[in-house]
Amino acid sequence: MKVKGDLILISADLEHSISKVLPVTQNLIPVCFKRKLAYSGSYIEEFVERKKVDLYFKWFKKYNHLFNTTQFDDSLVHQFCTDTIHESEKFEKNHQRN
Repeated sequence: MKVKGDLILISADLEHSISKVLPVTQNLIPVCFKRKLAYSGSYIEEFVERKKVDLYFKWFKKYNHLFNTTQFDDSLVHQFCTDTIHESEKFEKNHQRN
């Protein structure tokens, strides 16, 4: 394998790295997909744009009868994002001391 042309390396902190490359605010949320809820691990872990989650849910609600009675609570997604940022900041502070 070889790389031709320009190359951008992105560190593990995806949102922080993208904010340096793209100064536009990124509304990314981490999503883990499981094959079955009983399983402890996930088989896909991705960062997904928040608007896309809403669009996919609307699509499922329209075309999948299992989602007809399900409601999407945007405030829960917002709370999850806020909690995740708060926890990551606490984690960084605790590990900078050590």
